[in-house]
Amino acid sequence: MAEEDLARLAYESRLYQQQVESLQRQGEVLARALEENRQALGALEGLKGAQGSALFPVGGGVYVKGKTEDAQHVLMEVGAGVVLEKTVEEAKALLGERKKKLEEASVKLQETLQRTVQKLAEIEEKAGVLAEKKA
Repeated sequence: MAEEDLARLAYESRLYQQQVESLQRQGEVLARALEENRQALGALEGLKGAQGSALFPVGGGVYVKGKTEDAQHVLMEVGAGVVLEKTVEEAKALLGERKKKLEEASVKLQETLQRTVQKLAEIEEKAGVLAEKKA
């Protein structure tokens, strides 16, 4: 019976370890999305004083010199590949909402990760106790 229990616990341990790894990857995706959001907000702030020309971030620490024809409006993806023209203030508000949702998702993900890690530790502890009894 102890061998069956150990095998079951080993299986559960592998499942929880895979879940932990998946949650960690999801956390990395959320962190990148939050950073992208932060950079977009920074770029919009940079438009405030833009008169004529400005540096536009294209990612990876790279900027392009450009001329602003209209520093009061931006094109913004609003989901499903749909791009709409928004005022800078509207874009900031939408980015602020996105940031809030991303932060909430990140908190929930961290809570789930902590519970999963705790469950994994409990399983490994049970397996250790069973292994000691078997020995």
